[in-house]
Amino acid sequence: MDNILELAYRANINVYNYDEKYVIVYDDHRYLLNILHFLRYKNQVKTSLNVIYFDYHDDARKPSSAAIEMTKQFRVNLPSQPDFFRFTEFDLCTLDNDWLLAGMQLSFINDALLIGAKETSMSSQLNGSYIDHVGDAHAFYSIPHLWDCLDSKGCLGDSSIDTESEKIRSIFGFNLPGKPGWSNEKPEYPYILDFDCDVFSMDILGKTTAWPYWRMEELFTKPFAHFNLSSQEFVHNLIERAEIVTICRESGCCGGILQAAQIFNNMDRLFFNSSLSQ
Repeated sequence: MDNILELAYRANINVYNYDEKYVIVYDDHRYLLNILHFLRYKNQVKTSLNVIYFDYHDDARKPSSAAIEMTKQFRVNLPSQPDFFRFTEFDLCTLDNDWLLAGMQLSFINDALLIGAKETSMSSQLNGSYIDHVGDAHAFYSIPHLWDCLDSKGCLGDSSIDTESEKIRSIFGFNLPGKPGWSNEKPEYPYILDFDCDVFSMDILGKTTAWPYWRMEELFTKPFAHFNLSSQEFVHNLIERAEIVTICRESGCCGGILQAAQIFNNMDRLFFNSSLSQ
């Protein structure tokens, strides 16, 4: 993608290159929309993207009426970068929990697939779908962590043949009907793969802290014989197939800067061969 390094000119955004894939690291989750706006503004993508995101929270709050009115204008006339950055900074919720539906309103995001969330109270009200202001329907799916999904009875396993599981597999491009393993077909909607560091945080006696590395490694490297792969290898494939990869540090939800840094380093070791910390 041409010009993608220009994103690093903005405050609190870093751009890395891992295995010929751009990885963008940023601080607040609503800034993901700034990245999607950049891709559209620079004609790097010409269609809506699906979003596959690992997150402790669903971030599916409905934007304010004023913010929705602005998305209506921006969908017709794409604003400049400064104008759009002001929108995400001052008009979206500072709790970083309304960026998903705002992205759908803007037609930046098509469908969304959430992995590993513990707090899903807002998305539960969607009943699996969000209708934007022009009447387009956007599907929303929430699934457990990958080691549960890859179990034979999980949504990616061979025993799950319901319609929703098939749609989830189609977003991944994995274990499609009659086509076991990864599909070689190009998906209708490419996806952006996003990690919020807080998905690997936990509460201990009222204090938020990072998962220990040994436990992350144990869970992600557990092999699943019927697929002949682990959750770690599944993530490696997601990274390889993604249009772009983003990581949100979100230190306020991770127990502070040091805990967010620990989680980031753990992910870097497991998923990026420690190339982002060098």
